Amino acid sequence: MSIRLSVVILGAAVLLIGMAGSAQATPDSGACGACHGGTANKNRPGAMDLTGSISPLAVPGRLDGGTASPLPMYSVQPGGTVTFSFNVKDGRNKYSLGLFDLEAGGVKNNASNLLSFTADPDWILRTDPDTTLPYYSLDIKTWGGTATAYDFTMTVGAGTPLDVYALQAVAAGRGPGTTSGTVQWGDFEPFYLNVSPVPEPSALVGLVGLGAAGLVWWRRRRRQNR
Repeated sequence: MSIRLSVVILGAAVLLIGMAGSAQATPDSGACGACHGGTANKNRPGAMDLTGSISPLAVPGRLDGGTASPLPMYSVQPGGTVTFSFNVKDGRNKYSLGLFDLEAGGVKNNASNLLSFTADPDWILRTDPDTTLPYYSLDIKTWGGTATAYDFTMTVGAGTPLDVYALQAVAAGRGPGTTSGTVQWGDFEPFYLNVSPVPEPSALVGLVGLGAAGLVWWRRRRRQNR
């Protein structure tokens, strides 16, 4: 199991143990197997959707060995702001959200490329005690019966290298299983952040040039008609 996958699983376990009625626990509390078993009533795919300005992107030959299948992609330019939107559609009965892998390297151009960013202040920065890797989460929420969207807005540093970064959102909760009983469930949604260059201003230059030429023509006509 990779360090990145471990911190996602362990971090989700931290979220879930708190929902069982105790204070927020550490990953060594032994909740991983109970929270993330492979049975249908413990993993709840479709509990959360990624929404907002996204489009599919495939990255063949990912530098981290991850999937080559298309994943949802958010785009931002260095120095710009991007918002990840997580729409919880089934959060019975209590749940929380986590955002992982913001510290990981690029998966397309150079694994040494790292994100520089200012995180959303409404999300809590936590550190996994075993791996020391950071992640962000929200406090535990009570399911109100209707879909609820949560945003994570961050500003990407102007010096961030151009690359594709693989992130993962997790919705984790405690409530009814898909068959029966009360279970600890999780929905894991991987996605990309594409830090892309500022578009070439060629089109804008062309429009400015046309405007300048038009202004010269108009001034000449004015002089001729005096």
